[in-house]
Amino acid sequence: MCSFVASIPLKRPWTSVAEPYPRGFCSLLAAGVCEAVGWSKSATVASCARCSHARIGEAKNPGPAVPRRARNFSLEQARVQTFASLQLGDRRWDLFLDWCCNFISGDVVGLFLKVPLLLAHSIIEDTETLTFALVVLFFTTDTSFSLPYGRFLCSSLMLV
Repeated sequence: MCSFVASIPLKRPWTSVAEPYPRGFCSLLAAGVCEAVGWSKSATVASCARCSHARIGEAKNPGPAVPRRARNFSLEQARVQTFASLQLGDRRWDLFLDWCCNFISGDVVGLFLKVPLLLAHSIIEDTETLTFALVVLFFTTDTSFSLPYGRFLCSSLMLV
């Protein structure tokens, strides 16, 4: 009788029988190589990472675990947005519309509703302008340097 799932004499799956190198042979080979180069036989991942303890990336003595408090509300009831984040969004939207009015005359919001792709490209351009100005402000010590859209930047950062 032929079995397609497992080797009957070895009592192991064929995928395990067909491995290129058996696990025991690999362990023996690794131990021999470690001994040949002068490493201890008990080479662990921590010793290979030059860590003095077995908790790689953690403190050696982390201290007692802090007990978690039970949540007394449902996640459905949790507030996703705070009043401050809504105010920030409104303020940033107003600044964006002011920036757009420098380039577009007429009803900006109506135009964005008619051509949504224009809104997307305008947001990208506004973000790139703001990012460029922030980088220049961060890396420049020369106060006489003139920024494009400087008034817009200062008002959006509330520096004025």
